[in-house]
This record gives sequence, C-alpha cells and structure tokens, in this order.
Amino acid sequence: MNWDGFLVDGLPFLIFMIGTIILTALITWLLMRQRYRSLLAKYEQKLGEFNDLQNRYNVLLGKYEGLEGKYGKLETEWKELNLKYEQQLALLNDCKNKRTELESEVVLIRPFRQKYEGLLPIHEEKLGLIDNQVVQIKDLETRATGLEDALRGERDHGKKLAIEVSTLTSNLNAAKELAAKTDGLLKANNVLKGEVDRLNLLVDRGTAAGGSAGATGGSADTAALEARIAELEDQLGDARKLAAKVDGLIRANNILKGELDQVANMSKDEETAVLDRVKKRAGQLNMGRIGTATFQDKQDLKKIKGIGPFIEKKLNALDILTFRQIANFTEEDEENVTDAIEFFPGRIQRDQWVPQARGFLNMETKAKPAPSKQDATLERIKLRAQEVNFGRIGTATAADKDDLKRIKGIGPFIEKKLNSIGIFTFLQISKFTPEDEDKVNEVIEFFPGRIRRDEWARQAAGFAKE
Repeated sequence: MNWDGFLVDGLPFLIFMIGTIILTALITWLLMRQRYRSLLAKYEQKLGEFNDLQNRYNVLLGKYEGLEGKYGKLETEWKELNLKYEQQLALLNDCKNKRTELESEVVLIRPFRQKYEGLLPIHEEKLGLIDNQVVQIKDLETRATGLEDALRGERDHGKKLAIEVSTLTSNLNAAKELAAKTDGLLKANNVLKGEVDRLNLLVDRGTAAGGSAGATGGSADTAALEARIAELEDQLGDARKLAAKVDGLIRANNILKGELDQVANMSKDEETAVLDRVKKRAGQLNMGRIGTATFQDKQDLKKIKGIGPFIEKKLNALDILTFRQIANFTEEDEENVTDAIEFFPGRIQRDQWVPQARGFLNMETKAKPAPSKQDATLERIKLRAQEVNFGRIGTATAADKDDLKRIKGIGPFIEKKLNSIGIFTFLQISKFTPEDEDKVNEVIEFFPGRIRRDEWARQAAGFAKE
C-alpha cells in the first residue's frame, strides 16, 4: 500500500469526514440540549400539575371521607325514615279503611248536612247580630266603667249637694208654711179693706141719728182700722220679701238637682267637651291679679266646701290650682269664674270659697316645713321661665300635660323642671330650634348640649304624632 499517496490524496477527505462527524455531533448535541431543556420545562410543568392534582386529591379524599361519614349517617337516617315510612304506610292503610267506613257514614249524614247548610246562613246572620251586640255591650261596659269612675269621684260632691238639697228642702217647706200664712194675711187684709170701705161710706153719708158722737166714734174706729191696715201692710211686705226668698230657694234647689242629674248622666266624652268649653274661657280671667300656678303647685281644692271633683276639674282647666289663687279672688273674679265654670250665680260667695281658701292657706303657712333643696331649685328655675321663647314653641297648661319621661334623657326631676317653666307637651319640645335647646338647657341647669345629644326634639315629634 502506498501510504504516501494515501496521505497526499486521502488525508483531506479524512479530515473532511472527521470535521463532518464532529460538526454533526455538535449539531446533534445542540439539538439534544434544546430538546432536553424543553422536556425539562414540560417536566417541571407536569410536576407542578401533579402536585396540584395531589393537593386536590388530598382535599377530595378528605371530602370523600367526610361524605362517607355523612353517608353512614344518611344511611342510618334512611333506615329510620324507611321504618317510619312503613309505619306511616300502615297508618295510611288504616286511614283508608276508616275513610271507607266514614264514606259510608257520610252517605247517611248527607241529608243532615243539607239541612245544616240551609240553616247556616240564618245562624251566620244571628252570629253577626250577636257580634254587633257584643261590640255594643263592650262599648257600654267601657262607658259604664267611665261613668262608675266619674260617679265614684263625684260621690263626696254628691253628698255635699244632697246635704244642701236637704237644707234647701227644709227651707222650702218652711217657706211654704210662711206662704200659707201669707195667704191668710192677704185674705184678712182683704176683709179689713172691705170693712174700711164700708165704714168710710158710712162716715161720708153721715146719719142724722148718729150726730156728732157717731161721727167721733166713726173717726176713732177708722183710725184703729187704718192702724191695723198699716200693720197688715207691713206684714204683707215682709211676706212678699219672704216669698221672693222662697222663689230664690226653689230656683237654687232646681239648679242643684240639675247639677246632680248632669253629673250622674254625663259620659266621659261629654265631660271632656265641658272641660274644653270651660278652658276656652280662661282668657276672661285676670290671672295677673289671681296669680299663676303650675301642675307641681296643685292643691286639693275639694277641701273647700262647695267644690267637688268635677268643679275642681273645671277650675284646673282655667289654671286655678291652688288655695292662694282662690284666696286672691275679688267680687269681679268670683263672677267671672262663676260664669266660666258654668256655675249658678252667687254660689261662690254663698259657700265662702275665699274665706275658706284663706283659712287653708293660713293653716299651710303655719305647718309648712322649710323648702327642700329640690323645691328651692324648682323655684329658682321657675323665675327664668320668661327667657324661653314660648311664641315659637307654643304654650300649654297642666291640663294638657304629656308624660315627658317617655323621652330618653328626661327623668322625673327633669320633667318637673320643664313643667315649672311651662313646658308640658311633646308638641312644644318638637318645635325646639338649636337656640331653644341651648336656652332650655341653660334655664333648667342641665348638662351643656345634653338636649341636642339626646335628640329630644326628634323623639318628641314622634310621640306627638301618636
């Protein structure tokens, strides 16, 4: 073999082949490396998915185990329900048997049912009438309860009136006796007048037989008769005065009877209407002279003879609440109050309300203890009432009083403070402006800003609509 020729001619080819092999290997290695990286990325992706699936598997396995436990419970419950179903099925079969029996009985009952259905409209009509009667009875019971309360309250007043009626009846009987005597005197007076006329006629004629002696005797008889007539005329004047007094007693007696009948027959609505009517007349009273008072000052005016529960309500409707106010009455005030409360004339003077009130006032002054700290506070606050703008929030009286303690933030003492300055109703508080809230807060010596914070105006507006 000729190696030199081979080396000269075959070496480049060999080198080419070796380069080709190396290049092919390099390209193959690069391709394999790229493929490896791609497969590695897919592997990592699949590994992540596998891990996710493994986690989901674990979760589902836990749910499966939980469901398996629930399945066991449901299987137990199903067995129990199946047992109950079999029991209910047995009952249903029994019911079907009973239904068959009842259907047989229904065939027998059907004629009675038809008769009942014919009577049903009549019974329903009667039930409707009964329901209406029940409603009427309940309404009557309510009114009866109201009347019973009113009559119970008027019992003492009725006793007083009964005593007065008894006294007036005695006076009336005495007056009737005097009237009978007066009739007798009138008849005697008429007889005497006839005799006087007859004697005067005889004197005027003058008889010849009588002479001067007869004339003298006639004059003496005439003088005696005239004196007797004058005496009888005086008695007649007294009798007429007594008859006028009797007429007054009769009228007073009739008024008392009318008042008793009115109180006994008055319903709650009628009583309210009377009090509203009386309240409208409050403007005709001189409260500057009589004096003002609040609900906290209210005294038991029924202690005064002649004032019963209903008369006291009428006086309260006029804002007359204390003995001091009645003690300040003048004759003009007595007449105005008599007219305002629709009382019969002269009753206040005759029962001497003013002296009685002054007596009670003196008794209270002697027995009155030193004012408490709370009373002193209320008196101090009351003096500042004029600082509140009542032109904006409106005025009210103790008769209009609402339960202000329903408002959150108002207790019993705060309510007394508000009442002492003339604030009695939800409507007044509902009209508070921020300025009113600050002023009332200051006047009643309350914590600053408390009225606004507790929203008194908003709460009061809700209660006022009820």
